[in-house]
Amino acid sequence: MLSPYTKEFLKQFRDSPKKTINKLKSKLSKTENAIDKINILLTLSFFCISQGNFLESLEYAKKALDLSRKEKDVFLEIQSFLLIAEAYFFLGKLDIASQNIELIEILLHEDAFKDEKNLYTELLAHLCKIKGNISFSKREYSNALDLYKKCSKLYKKIDNKEAEAKILSNLGVVNQNIGKYDQAISYLNQAKEIYEEVDDHRGIGICLNNIAEVYRIQHKYKKAIEYYKQSLEIGTNRNSNFISFLAYFNLGLTYMTIQDYNKAKMYFENSVKLCNEIGNTSYLAMSYFYLGRIMVNLLDSKNVSNFILELEEQVSIHNSSELKYVHKILLALLKLNSGKRIERCKAIKIFDDLLNTETNIQEFYFYTGIQLCNFFFDELYAFEKEEILDELNSFFNQILEKINEHEDFILGLQIVLLYIHFLALVDERTTMNNYYNRTRKMLNNKNLTNFEKIMEEYWKIIQEAIEDINWRDYTIKERMELLGIKELLENIIERFV
Repeated sequence: MLSPYTKEFLKQFRDSPKKTINKLKSKLSKTENAIDKINILLTLSFFCISQGNFLESLEYAKKALDLSRKEKDVFLEIQSFLLIAEAYFFLGKLDIASQNIELIEILLHEDAFKDEKNLYTELLAHLCKIKGNISFSKREYSNALDLYKKCSKLYKKIDNKEAEAKILSNLGVVNQNIGKYDQAISYLNQAKEIYEEVDDHRGIGICLNNIAEVYRIQHKYKKAIEYYKQSLEIGTNRNSNFISFLAYFNLGLTYMTIQDYNKAKMYFENSVKLCNEIGNTSYLAMSYFYLGRIMVNLLDSKNVSNFILELEEQVSIHNSSELKYVHKILLALLKLNSGKRIERCKAIKIFDDLLNTETNIQEFYFYTGIQLCNFFFDELYAFEKEEILDELNSFFNQILEKINEHEDFILGLQIVLLYIHFLALVDERTTMNNYYNRTRKMLNNKNLTNFEKIMEEYWKIIQEAIEDINWRDYTIKERMELLGIKELLENIIERFV
C-alpha cells in the first residue's frame, strides 16, 4: 500500500513481523497528528493481512476510514476502503467486499488525480487486484485472467515490482485451476524470481506453496511435498503464521490423499494451532474438518472423544456457524462408524438436517450430500426397493438445485457424477445424455479441462455397462456392480479433499 509508514517499515516487517507490528502499535499510541495516525493504521492493516490476521486488519482499516472521513481526505479514504474490501475478501465475505469496491469506484476518478498519475495508477491496480481475487473465488476464471493481466500492466507501468510479482503469482494460480499447468509454473517462477530480487520471503513462501499445489493436482505428490516443505521452512524461519498455516494444511491434504494418515494428522494438528493464532474461523473449521475425518478413520475412540470435546470448546469460544457444522459432521461420522444400525440411522438424520442448513464453506455441504448419497446407495444395494430409488431421486433434485444455484461444478462434480450413474442405473438414457452434455459444456465454458477428462473417463465406464445386451434384464444390484457405483463412492469419500 501507499502509506509512507508501509515503505519505511517494510524491510523490518519482512525480517521480524511481530516486532514491527508491536513497534507500530506503540508509535500509534504516541501519535497525535490525525494524518499520521491514519497512515499508521493503514500500515498496520496491510501488515496484518500479510500475516493472515484478517479480523485485526479489518479493525485497523475501519479506524483509518473513520479518521479519513473526519479529515475529508479522499485519497486516504480510498486506501482504507481497499484494505477493508481485501480483509472481507480473505474472511470469505465476498458480498461485503464487493459493496466496498462499489464505494471505491465512486471515489476513484482519474480527474481527481490529474497531478498524481502514478498515484491513480497504483490505486486502480490495487482495485483490479481485489476484483480479480473476487472473480477467482467465484470461479469466473476468464474474468479473473483479464483483471489480473490488466493489473500486471498497471504495476509494471509504475515499476512496482513486489505488486507485479503478486499478480504474476495470481495468474499462475488461475492457470492451474483451468488445467494449464506449464503456464502456471512459468508464472509462479517469474513471481518467485521477483520476490527473491526484492527479498520478500513471504512472497517466496506463497510461490513455493502454489508451485507445490500445481504438482499435487497432477498427482506428483513427492514433488509437491518437497515444495510445501520449502514453503514451511520459510514460514517457520520468518515467523509467518499464514505461510506456515498454508504449508501445514496443504501437507495434511497431500498425505491424506496418499493415505498416510498419521503424517496427515500431525500436519493438520499444526494447522489448527496456527489458525487459533491467526484468528480465522473458516481456516480453523477447514482444519478441524480434515483432522476430525482422519481421527475417525484411525478408529482411536479415546482420542476422538477428546477431540470432539475440544471442538465443542472451540464452538463455544468462537460461536462460528462453520465450526458448528463441522462438529455435527464429525458426530455423524462417529455414529456411522459404530457399526450399529440405530446409530447409523441417527447419523443420517444429522446429515439430512445439515443438508438443510446454510454454510459458507461449500465443501462441508457437498461432503454431507455425498454421505447421504452413500447411505441411499448402500440401502439400495442391500434391499433393491423401488422406494429407495424414489428417495435417491428426490435427494439428487435437492442437491443439484444447490449446485446450479452456486454454479459450483468443481465441488459439486462428485454429486453430478453420481447422478449420471444413477440415471444410468434407472435406464433414463435421454436425461442422462442431456445432463452429461450440459455438464461437459459448462466445464468447457469455464476452461476446466482437467475436470472434463474425469467426466470422460467415467462416461466410458457407463457406456460400456449400458451397452451390454442384457442390461435391462439385470437386477439393481448387478447394474450397480457393472457401473462401479460402490467403488466410485468409496473413492470419493476417501479422497474428498
